Amino acid sequence: MRLLIRHTNLVDFPYDSGQTRLQNLFSFDDEKVNSFVSEILYTSPSCYLVSGYRGAGKTSFIRRVCEKCGEVNAKRRKAPETGEEEYKRVLFVYSSFSRFENKTVFLRKIIRDLGETVEKEYLEAPGDGQLRRDLRKLYNATFNEVKREQASSLESSWSMEVGAKTLLKGILSMLPLLTPLLTPYLGELASTVIPSSTRGEHVLLKWLINLGGTIWGVLNTVTFSMKYAIKRGRSSIVKETSLSDDDITEYDLERTLDKFRKQQVKLVFVLDELDKVEDDELTMLLKEMKPWLVRGKADFILVAGQKLTMQYYQVKERDDEILASLFSKVYHIDFLQEEKFIRIFRDLLFQGISRDDKTTEEMLMNELPKQEAAMAYELCNSLIYRSKRIPRTFMNMLRQDLLWDSNKAYLPLLPGSYHHEQIKMRILKGLFDSLAFNADIAETVRGHLIMQLFRAASRVHEGDTHITVDGLMSYVITPWKAEDYPYADTLPVLRECLDLFYQDALREGLIQQPKQVSVENGVASQRKELKNVEESLTAVNGLEAPSEEMDEAMVSEEGEGEGVSPAGKKAPVTADTHVLWEFSEDFLAFVNLLIKLSPVGGIHVNSSSAVITVLEHYTSRHILDVPDMTKILSNQSLSTFQGQAARPEGLFAVYDGFVKNNISISYLLQQLFDYYVGRQLSHVFQNAINLSRINKNDFARFEREVASYMAYVNTAEGKVGLLFNYKFINGKVAITPEEVSRAVGILDDYNQETGIGNYYVNIIFYKSGNPSNGQKLSLTAHQLVQNINERLDGKVRYFIIHMSFYEGLTQQLTALRQSIASYPISPIMKPGVTKGSISVPDHNRKGKWGGKTEVKGRRLRASIIKEEKDLFNIQLSVVSTKETNPLTGKVTFYLPESFTPSKFTVNVRDGVAELSDLYSYDPFIVGATCDNNLTSLELDLNNLANLPEGFKAKVARKK
Repeated sequence: MRLLIRHTNLVDFPYDSGQTRLQNLFSFDDEKVNSFVSEILYTSPSCYLVSGYRGAGKTSFIRRVCEKCGEVNAKRRKAPETGEEEYKRVLFVYSSFSRFENKTVFLRKIIRDLGETVEKEYLEAPGDGQLRRDLRKLYNATFNEVKREQASSLESSWSMEVGAKTLLKGILSMLPLLTPLLTPYLGELASTVIPSSTRGEHVLLKWLINLGGTIWGVLNTVTFSMKYAIKRGRSSIVKETSLSDDDITEYDLERTLDKFRKQQVKLVFVLDELDKVEDDELTMLLKEMKPWLVRGKADFILVAGQKLTMQYYQVKERDDEILASLFSKVYHIDFLQEEKFIRIFRDLLFQGISRDDKTTEEMLMNELPKQEAAMAYELCNSLIYRSKRIPRTFMNMLRQDLLWDSNKAYLPLLPGSYHHEQIKMRILKGLFDSLAFNADIAETVRGHLIMQLFRAASRVHEGDTHITVDGLMSYVITPWKAEDYPYADTLPVLRECLDLFYQDALREGLIQQPKQVSVENGVASQRKELKNVEESLTAVNGLEAPSEEMDEAMVSEEGEGEGVSPAGKKAPVTADTHVLWEFSEDFLAFVNLLIKLSPVGGIHVNSSSAVITVLEHYTSRHILDVPDMTKILSNQSLSTFQGQAARPEGLFAVYDGFVKNNISISYLLQQLFDYYVGRQLSHVFQNAINLSRINKNDFARFEREVASYMAYVNTAEGKVGLLFNYKFINGKVAITPEEVSRAVGILDDYNQETGIGNYYVNIIFYKSGNPSNGQKLSLTAHQLVQNINERLDGKVRYFIIHMSFYEGLTQQLTALRQSIASYPISPIMKPGVTKGSISVPDHNRKGKWGGKTEVKGRRLRASIIKEEKDLFNIQLSVVSTKETNPLTGKVTFYLPESFTPSKFTVNVRDGVAELSDLYSYDPFIVGATCDNNLTSLELDLNNLANLPEGFKAKVARKK
């Protein structure tokens, strides 16, 4: 079996604004793009760093920023703002530096690339001609050594000799002869001007012949001579030699840049390929560049890989470092999200299936039978895993596996070949999502951690019984010495991620549990390793946190279990102390919550002595999917760990049992809250249709990739779907625009797939930080949803709850259940749109999509129904006019800017793409593209026959 691939969409990155049919291949963080555009257009020149792994899309991001700058400037020219200095034009100049260049070469590259860009852009504004001449002069002075020698002189003489006496004698001797000859002609001269019928027609001719003869006679009697001579020579020498050096070139370049600024042209130099410069050369190169990067004459964008970003991260806290004060802002290009890869594969690359290698059936990926669809998703997830979420690598790996049959391209679909890679990708995706919410992880650091987790996953092989968390940790940090690890403060987070990965790999059967080590032997070895800590502890209750705050989960509530008090003797702050403190904190939080949640699980206990009983209950029901905890813990070790008479032996025994058996408390907390979320959803949505835990092994539908739970609810207006995504963050929580954009995209895509308005709810429990911050973070997320997509305000929700306030989830779910209502997913008119305001400016869009309603067997149709006074319901559709060429895939409709959104994509269902319930006061021009943007259609609603009364536009459009 083979998958038919639309090979025309197999393009290499970077982004090209001219490839309009492939725009959906590229995913940009609009918040970052808009922020960078504002920095360029509205602030003084500065220096920026654009970082990210090779192939992640840094160049594509910059090209999109360049394109957006042009779009914003074009709009400002139509409606110019006042009261601020504006740049009329922004000119991006691209240069590459793949090795160390000295100051001379750096300046020459800047001048050369600036000159080439100016010539290419062909600036035509007043004053641009002088700019180009000045730039050519600078170019010549920089690249050409000019030498000229010149000597000049001019001498001339003029002489004339005439025989005057001979001439006078000749005239006198000829007077008798001339008189009779001239008299008759002179007399008739006046009459020849006016024709006369009595005069002969040859009189004038005779007169001229005789006059000419007389002159000839005179010349023969005159001695006439003339001499003329010119002498040219070079007597003076002028030598001109270029004296240009680095200082002069620098001065001239600065003057030239000032002239660009006076012309209101902002220059943006993009210095690319810096990630290819050797480490020992990079610092020297930056030293040569820095005087210009911070001079404030132009914007400079340094495009670098993770290597330079690491250096920046390491030195930004130091004094007097080049990198520390170089960049005013860093824009990090993160890895492309998994959902985007799936959409690219599903919507733009997948074309059909060939079951017998002879006949091929074109269809949508979601139209495949369940088993075949699962195999196709399995292949896609394998490609994502192997490409490490790098777009360029994803395309290259797909090309490597491609098979050709004449002009058709296929991917082989081998059952079971990609199963384990898909499992790894699914486990990693959960970790990546958690990292995205972790407030303690900077964006640039997150990319590094993601790559290290990919590296660790590559070490895991099916059935391996030798893999341990310590082994994975050692492998990941092998390229560095432990003390030189670039992000040393993130090592605990990395360790936790590896713990979680290990536990999931065990559960999924990728690896086998190593042979367990007895608690007694472990205690002895652990005592030896932590002897200095043990000596400093009088009791576990005396172990004081390195920070002043005490997590609320550590304090017992209402007598339900014993908590650890921070009172007591303070332990020395060492690395081992931190490890023990964090373990103690997490374990007691787990025990307390286990007891508090026991009634939910059907057990009623009120004493910590019943912990083993509760653990047995949860593990036997697979609520806690870990090895038998009773073989690791004992009532004796638990009792020595808790209570007023707690002894260090209890701490060491419990800690040793967890470490030696590769069990993560964070993983247990995650499972515990997961179970609690499921119970609360079942309670609140008990009347829902098909409330279920998502089956992660079924990749036949989109929601399997993005949600933990799914439900459908009947409302008065109709059925509504809800996707619930659950996360536990072992730290503080951050909600970024990137995360909200991702969530909005998920819901938008799901709405299109289902054809109804749904809800997407993120339930996030977090451990660290102020418990009251959860409500603030939820409000921040709500505001970001409004900014990114106002139509989905209230439809994408975040329930962010500190784990000590876990009971608040029930209240929030109940409020959600009461507020659910169906909503239209079609575009709507913006506020303030009135009758006649759509049709008037709409003539500017005429012909943009070719002006034809039917092209290549595709037809754009519309029907209009009058709803109420001045308001009309428009139904748009695209259909196929040829049965042999059915319409598949997606269709994008383009509406006037009076609608939000003005660009709307729908899925083709049963050969028809429909956009319904589009309300408008006036007719307008609608465009549509289909067949992967290869076919364009256009329909002017004003030209439809039998328009309802009152719908015809009153203002004629310009031709």
